[in-house]
Amino acid sequence: MERPPSEAYELAVIIPTYNRAGSLERTIDSVLAAALPTVEITVVDDGSTDDTSSMLTRYEQEKIKIIRLPRREGGNHARNVGVTATSAPLLAFLDSDDAFNASRPARLIEFYHTNPEIDAVLDSFIVKRRGKERDAVQPVGCFDHNRLVSLLVTHAIPLTNSTISVRRAAFDAIGGYDRSLKRQQDRDFLLRLSANSRIYLGSGKDVLKTQSDDSISRQGPDSVSALAAIVARHPEFQAPEYHDLLRYLAVRGILKSFIAGDVINAYREIRALNNNDVLPRSFWECLRLYRRGKKVRTDARAAIYAESSKSSSAAPKA
Repeated sequence: MERPPSEAYELAVIIPTYNRAGSLERTIDSVLAAALPTVEITVVDDGSTDDTSSMLTRYEQEKIKIIRLPRREGGNHARNVGVTATSAPLLAFLDSDDAFNASRPARLIEFYHTNPEIDAVLDSFIVKRRGKERDAVQPVGCFDHNRLVSLLVTHAIPLTNSTISVRRAAFDAIGGYDRSLKRQQDRDFLLRLSANSRIYLGSGKDVLKTQSDDSISRQGPDSVSALAAIVARHPEFQAPEYHDLLRYLAVRGILKSFIAGDVINAYREIRALNNNDVLPRSFWECLRLYRRGKKVRTDARAAIYAESSKSSSAAPKA
């Protein structure tokens, strides 16, 4: 397919990938199914060691830009590289084990055209895990900076990079994704973006999020260091009202390891908790207050979804 002039592109879809030869074809085809000449697709192979590189050769004649990095540097670096290689004023991200509904690119373009005051969108999505699907629904609307920060800090809303879209100007203003973060990239990105951009939480469930046992978001190891990294970057986590929440967040990954029978990793994580500089250090104190911290998250979720159901008519139409 002949590429249109760069100035004709309206939306760029960036697909970072690492060792996803088994799912990447489905991901790419889900964007190609939109059949929109104003959508540019860039795949960034982050130093894969499986058959990803050879599989991508079949797309070299398509309207796709393929970038092969010499070594693995992480998904955030790959996303930033992909953005740099594109020209469209709107950006959408898609992880290489997920898929778009064919209608998503056109819907995003129309939404941003209709709502010029919106800088970014975090959409609802469908989660597929072990053959079963469930809805991950956002509390639809626009929220002020403090409220959005609260939702992100308390983990009250569902997140995945594949449902994030953003105007290029807003992306560039914050320097893109933090390449030093290996996990919680979406939360960090949205927290930084929320400072000066208007973010809309949308109802459009046109992303399928596939969770497998090797998905980054499902991996237990280093959960404490990942949490410590984002807490160190965002002092909002240290507000008094979140002290119990931090204790809950700090130990929930450890408890998952114990439940899964991975005792070695659980004790490794306990040591990491005891030696960190920004999280509550006592595992037993965190465990004692686990339920109280979990309630902070539960209450935040209940409040925002109740509020959203009452005031959804005031939000832009997705």
